[in-house]
Formats: sequence, C-alpha cells, structure tokens
Amino acid sequence: MRESLRQRLEDGPARIAREEVEELGADIGMGPVDAVRLFDRLKGVSWRGDYVESDGGRWAAAWVTEVY
Repeated sequence: MRESLRQRLEDGPARIAREEVEELGADIGMGPVDAVRLFDRLKGVSWRGDYVESDGGRWAAAWVTEVY
C-alpha cells in the first residue's frame, strides 16, 4: 500500500480518501476493513498525518506526508 501511495506523498502532503485506501486494498486482495487497518498501522512508520471529515465514527479522508 505504501508503494502505491509513495508518488503522491513525495509531492508533499496528500489528501487520501478512505475510498481510495479501500480500493488499493481490493487491488491487492484485501477487504475494505483490512485495508483501512493496514493504512492505520503504517501511520507513524511510513507517513504521518491527520484523519479528517469523520463520518459516523469513521474517517472519510486523511492528510498525510511521508516520514523520512
């Protein structure tokens, strides 16, 4: 997942929609919940940022930047 997002993160902070995370997960054979969990685990290791636009207890997007 990190490699799929890497180009966008190299350009500076990027807005990543939850739907995009779920689609990336589907591309590598993961379900939407598992993809979101993986994204959550990578935060702080591969990138940092803030979740935004909470929707009924779920985040709808995140602004993230790569950790060097």
